[in-house]
Amino acid sequence: MPSQDSLEAVMYKSIAPGFAFFSRAIILGTLWAAEAWGGYWSWEPKETWACIGLFVMLFAFPGINMFLSGMHSYGEL
Repeated sequence: MPSQDSLEAVMYKSIAPGFAFFSRAIILGTLWAAEAWGGYWSWEPKETWACIGLFVMLFAFPGINMFLSGMHSYGEL
């Protein structure tokens, strides 16, 4: 098994270009959408629920652990 430092270096070298390409794809996609459809946002159900789902996930992971108590919360504020 490789050392933890070498695994970390490989992960960083894999994630960094992926993040750069994904960010570029999102930016170019919004520019393409504005050109093709005449706007960045059209209030389609898939777009709207994706945005709502993002906020639910942002709350679910850190929010439930910090603000609510229960079997799946591991800390409180």
